[in-house]
Amino acid sequence: MADRLTTVFLPLLLAAVLVPLVSFTRFGPTAAVGFRSFADYGLPAIQLSDPLPNQFELFPLDLPPTPGPVVTLFLHLRVALDPASPPGTLSVWDQRAGGSALLLRVRWSPDPTGGVLEWDTVDLFAGPRRGFVLGHTLELVLANVVPDDWRRPGTFPLSLHFEREGALRVRSMLVYPDSGIEIARRGLPAFWVSVAAPRDPPPVGAPFELRVHLAPRGRTPPRQAQLELLPSPCVRSAGGASSLAWSDLTKATTVRLQLERLTAEPCSFQLVWGTESSSGSITVQLDRAEES
Repeated sequence: MADRLTTVFLPLLLAAVLVPLVSFTRFGPTAAVGFRSFADYGLPAIQLSDPLPNQFELFPLDLPPTPGPVVTLFLHLRVALDPASPPGTLSVWDQRAGGSALLLRVRWSPDPTGGVLEWDTVDLFAGPRRGFVLGHTLELVLANVVPDDWRRPGTFPLSLHFEREGALRVRSMLVYPDSGIEIARRGLPAFWVSVAAPRDPPPVGAPFELRVHLAPRGRTPPRQAQLELLPSPCVRSAGGASSLAWSDLTKATTVRLQLERLTAEPCSFQLVWGTESSSGSITVQLDRAEES
């Protein structure tokens, strides 16, 4: 597994630096810059169960003989294990023309209370990620820039590969049709966020307005954008949602958050934001804001 991680992700780091930023002319059965879901390629939801194949072909993908733009693969998966399964590990990764962009590994540890399903993955957007669920079902969205060998021109099948260690039993493996491939002419989607806080700190119990300015950067707007107020002991939402989401954010917008100060102590709170390719946070101290 360590060798596979090196083989899969070292080329990704090089691809992110060396990938040429040129326009795109033809991609598979449709010629479009932007996001194309598996449903757009005529692929419905795929549900597999044991015995899982070693390889499952999704659809043939044709790439033209060009250096190509930035290409990103998104996979929306749901893995359900047999609750009575012995312990074991399942690895799932994509492949096209000998290259792979994504690797998900899940480990099942049964116990009398129901069991624990641990998972880990690596991608260039979010870095190494690990987590666990109490139970036998995991649903996750993975995303990664594809490496150069994955983008080899010609028609090659896009497939999923499965490998397990131990006697792990899989009840179902579901690939949602909102999985897909995104093509950017120049660079990955980027986001600009700034905050306008009140000049004078508001009194305790008094509502105040926080203006957050959001704008896309570059030629490719974010397909998914989120903004969230993290829980804080000194402020809370005075109305409306503390978490907002947008799709296809092509124009700049200003969000006005209605907040309430809870204590007279020095107040500092955080807003977090993210897109499908980047994320960050802004620390607000009511008289100034700092981005990280």
